[in-house]
Amino acid sequence: MEGKTHIVGSITAAAVTHYLFTSKGVAVDEPFIYYVSAVFGGLLPDICQPNSISGQKVKKLSKSINKQFGHRTITHSILFTAVIYWLIGLLTIDSVKTIQLGVITGIISHLLLDAFTTKGIQLLYPFKIRFRFPLYIKTGSKLEGLLFFSFVLISLWIGYQIWYTNINAFTF
Repeated sequence: MEGKTHIVGSITAAAVTHYLFTSKGVAVDEPFIYYVSAVFGGLLPDICQPNSISGQKVKKLSKSINKQFGHRTITHSILFTAVIYWLIGLLTIDSVKTIQLGVITGIISHLLLDAFTTKGIQLLYPFKIRFRFPLYIKTGSKLEGLLFFSFVLISLWIGYQIWYTNINAFTF
């Protein structure tokens, strides 16, 4: 998937999670931090690709990861997700749980989206088993554009539902 699809996909995943929490009476602390963290997490797995949005920010690291592991291997795995969760947990700031939830929501959305591509992902890295859904989308295709547009609509609808049912849920 393209970076823009990962961005809107992570926002949609965060909105769905936010809605589910809100509907159960559980508040999402610091929604702004949560959504920004989700977008960060949604872009993070592509750090293994130097031309990606996240790879361009840290080119040397990205090239090193790509040379060592390749694309959609370690950074698209359960192992990577667990390590990132653990590393964020080491932070000594008040918002650590919100950031953890947001980043992990974004990473999971990224992994799910890339599992819908023709190449799939190595979810169980270091095992070289590729996971791909039976129905898949070619990156950059019109179908991906339709998915992107659908995510925008879903996010807007869910955002409205959260706002309508609990105006304080979006207090920034």
